[in-house]
Amino acid sequence: MGAFGNLNGPARHDALGFAIGDKVYTCLGLGQEGDTLTDLWEYDDAYSIWMEKAAFPGTPRVGAVTFTIGNMAYVATGGTVNDTLNDLWAYDPVSDAWTQKADLPGAARTRAVAFTIGQTGYITTGVGSPLPEMNGNMQYPELGDLWAYDPAADTWTQKATLFNTYYYEWVHTDVWCGFVLGGKGFAIKLDYSFGEVWAYDPPSDSWSPRTTIDFDPLGWTGGQRGIGFALATMVFSSAWVGRRTRFTRPIPICSCATHRTRMHGS
Repeated sequence: MGAFGNLNGPARHDALGFAIGDKVYTCLGLGQEGDTLTDLWEYDDAYSIWMEKAAFPGTPRVGAVTFTIGNMAYVATGGTVNDTLNDLWAYDPVSDAWTQKADLPGAARTRAVAFTIGQTGYITTGVGSPLPEMNGNMQYPELGDLWAYDPAADTWTQKATLFNTYYYEWVHTDVWCGFVLGGKGFAIKLDYSFGEVWAYDPPSDSWSPRTTIDFDPLGWTGGQRGIGFALATMVFSSAWVGRRTRFTRPIPICSCATHRTRMHGS
């Protein structure tokens, strides 16, 4: 792999990224002036260049999720200043075109977790639309339902719930990230001094607890943004706190007991 060239489009944060074949893509995000972006860029590693592709045609948003199935990428959910969304869009890199698909039947949400297992896409967790104020504070539902998307039928099916919906009376909500490893989908709750890890098994349609991440050695309290990914049989997670990013130690796939794993700094 060559050195990555700089993105030709506007600088941004809270963008989405996905890979199809030997190409890498990034889209959406917030610009430096707080503008909500909808452009899509494709990175060609052979030439170390970014090429602009068809812009996302849905409502401009932040907090969306993305997953890929075969040669198609999907972007779903997210939110605007005034609304929380549950729509789904498919991107075809061959035709360089977006197509709207079936809406997520569950509650509209932002900051959810998405992953793909086989030919099925999954969305879980997320923050729902705010409810009326209580004691002077807005009510924010923390969602724990799980939905499976079948692209051939363009349908959603509800699966085993990770946790029952609960509510916050302030803007702070839990931070979740996800990844796939060994045919299972993982969701990590990055909260205060530890990371709570759960694994979803499609054949049994069930969730089970896994290794807990211990943030204490770093002396910091959880994350405000999180990502997760897997390489071979190792799992990695990171969280952003203030201006610091930290990665967990690699977690082998065989390390599935409910013990704690320590963090190390970069």
